[in-house]
Amino acid sequence: MAKKRPPPMNIGFNENGIDGTRQVLYRNFHQVEDTIYLVEISRNPKKVFVLLFPNFERPDVYIQEILTDKQATRLMNESDNIFENFIGKFYVKFNKL
Repeated sequence: MAKKRPPPMNIGFNENGIDGTRQVLYRNFHQVEDTIYLVEISRNPKKVFVLLFPNFERPDVYIQEILTDKQATRLMNESDNIFENFIGKFYVKFNKL
């Protein structure tokens, strides 16, 4: 039985072009350095969005990284196409991913 994908976090209006109708590929809690984040990896037809939410109850506060489809594919291949391995390589410095 196929599971329905969760809806994307409602981050509201943003000037970065993060699509409100993006498709969620992965969402789970992970520890990045000393902080636990809700990590959402989502995409639209042209870009892949990596969003880290320090407080999932405030979706308007997040750290972002926007990748092209080609960049995301290369990085996922380096992580054996496993999201947990990909996220394990993250670090946050000066509130940037």
